[in-house]
Amino acid sequence: MVVRFLPERAEQSETAQPLSGNSREGEKLAEVVELRQRLALDYVVEVKEPTISAFDRAVRLLARKPMSTEELAAALRKEQYPEEQVTATVIECLERCYLDDVALAERLVARAEEKKRLSKTALERMLRERKISQLVIENALLEISSESESEKMRDIAQERYRKLGRVDDATAKRRLIGYLARRGFAGGNVYRIVNEVVESGGF
Repeated sequence: MVVRFLPERAEQSETAQPLSGNSREGEKLAEVVELRQRLALDYVVEVKEPTISAFDRAVRLLARKPMSTEELAAALRKEQYPEEQVTATVIECLERCYLDDVALAERLVARAEEKKRLSKTALERMLRERKISQLVIENALLEISSESESEKMRDIAQERYRKLGRVDDATAKRRLIGYLARRGFAGGNVYRIVNEVVESGGF
């Protein structure tokens, strides 16, 4: 910490010189007093504390969007709640069923399957980004077999192929492979299915 001292002359002028004697001296003294007040603020340490309890803050966060257990804990830590309050709040939210990682994972997978039709690998990455535990992720993806993954890939490739328009087979295959890759599909199965789709004309 840097400690600042006023010049000794300034301090003496405050006591030795009367205000009424000279207006310029009075102005200087006023400046010295103002400087002291500003310097005094340097020693005031402002400690920002949360204005509401950790549990009330958690309820507000969960009202905005569903969160995983670790997401909520990370959000509370970011707002500088003490660790013991974070732990107690998470436990209370679990007891009240405000948090349910299993239900959240299942809902996220169902929504992504319906709207984005992602691969199993992409779904796993998505759940991991939501700070869901690996065990819960594996259970949520348990019903996605390699057979259903291949069927999904074929349906996506066929649908996309019909939208490509008039392109040669090599271009169609390259675009389909890239399209599937962006959804997380990879491996030799991709090339096999793309070849089959293009050679069959999208059927």
